[in-house]
Amino acid sequence: MTNYYLGQQVELVEERLGWVGIWAHDAGEVSIGYFPNADHAWDAVTKLIQRDLAVRGLLDVVNEWLEASTIRNDEYVMIVDSLMQFVLT
Repeated sequence: MTNYYLGQQVELVEERLGWVGIWAHDAGEVSIGYFPNADHAWDAVTKLIQRDLAVRGLLDVVNEWLEASTIRNDEYVMIVDSLMQFVLT
């Protein structure tokens, strides 16, 4: 079953081991599973999408700071790394 959340395509698929949430991310397909039911798979994927969109917005600000020399390159790298870890946790 294919749905949309915040403009992002999400597919929920029942497999032998349980439900899998599949997100059509810009960088490629992201699969998250196995969950006991479709609701749990949906919740996991939508939380990941929320984090990803929040980080994308923050990265725009951080890029502006770098371009305006508000932060140094090493600070930029640390901030980007921290934001990416937030999405993945």
